[in-house]
Amino acid sequence: MSHPYRKPPVVLEDGFIFYSLGHGAALTSERLPFAERLRFDSHEYQELNSIFSTKDEAVTTMFGKTYPTGRKEALWGLQSYTFSGRTITESPMTEVVSQFISFISSRFKVKPGDIWVFGNKYDTKKGIGDHSDDETNYVGPGMVATLSISPGLDRTFRIKPKQKSPKVPPRVDAPLTHGTCVFMMGKVTPGKEVDSFQENYTHGIPVLGKRALSSATGSIERISLTARFKV
Repeated sequence: MSHPYRKPPVVLEDGFIFYSLGHGAALTSERLPFAERLRFDSHEYQELNSIFSTKDEAVTTMFGKTYPTGRKEALWGLQSYTFSGRTITESPMTEVVSQFISFISSRFKVKPGDIWVFGNKYDTKKGIGDHSDDETNYVGPGMVATLSISPGLDRTFRIKPKQKSPKVPPRVDAPLTHGTCVFMMGKVTPGKEVDSFQENYTHGIPVLGKRALSSATGSIERISLTARFKV
């Protein structure tokens, strides 16, 4: 997929959205039919959810103290993954994760075995803080893709520059409906271990207020699946 250098946002057919961010980075968004069809009571969702039901709440360690994250985590395609002071191990494959890997493989012309997936499940009102996927041992060349599975409530994918500049938007809020996949696309520069998106921008899911939560239809849990290329 080529990088779309256009003024944000440009909405194309089938809900495909382009956001040009500066620094050779862009965000694209696309709805995936196999994910949009998922419902809380569907076999595929319950199979995926069963993986997280066996997990304990993840904790993180900062300055010698341990804090709960409010999330459960899972891993596919790597034997183990260590970050933020904790290590998670590979989970059994599910139909949804397999379809996601097949989609990424086809879209970016890479072998399925060269893709790994990190999963989060959490109460959607909690959100995810601003961060970058800049672990140099794990970030693939210029692309990180995140699939949002939240049948009961849509969310927002928020991008912020790490340094303010009149040449880049101060913030980009991309709609994150159930079954949407966002692609963080960055320029790869020889000699640098991180692409220009992860180097210059953070991303996160804002916490929801009471007004947004009142529009929920059923459960407000959310599962995210993030695909990266093995380095």
